[in-house]
Amino acid sequence: MVSIKTCQSASGFAPFGGKPMALLKPPRYQLNNPDLIFTIPTPPSVNQAYTNVPKVGRVKTKRYRDWEKDASNYLLINKDIQTIVLNPPYGVVYSINKLDNRVRDCANYEKCLTDYLVHIKIISKDELIDVNTQQWITQKDLGAITICELFSEVKTL
Repeated sequence: MVSIKTCQSASGFAPFGGKPMALLKPPRYQLNNPDLIFTIPTPPSVNQAYTNVPKVGRVKTKRYRDWEKDASNYLLINKDIQTIVLNPPYGVVYSINKLDNRVRDCANYEKCLTDYLVHIKIISKDELIDVNTQQWITQKDLGAITICELFSEVKTL
């Protein structure tokens, strides 16, 4: 017989209302038919996007600022993208083209991509993203690009 324990810390804090962990069910989302799909140059990873400056704090690196300019130029080709405004809650799927065999985490690219979508006002606030997925793709002929699929008014099943 299996005993199901409630999730409770040593300090007495009981997350999830003290419910047994086995009874917890995360929400499931349906992501069909993206409202917007576009490609954008792959950004630097979050580890290469910022640096700490004494007495100033965290600032964008030159590499990150250069990427923002490249991304803006890339999107100027398709001006229709900048006229689209999606309604929250949002869903995003980033398919990042991996051109080499270096060991790295594809989730480290999400921050720059999401912040850029807010900057160009395709989404209003990143905190309104309910579903956020990153995945590697390997299509060497595409170059260093990321495919962005955006979903509007995401609903739970």
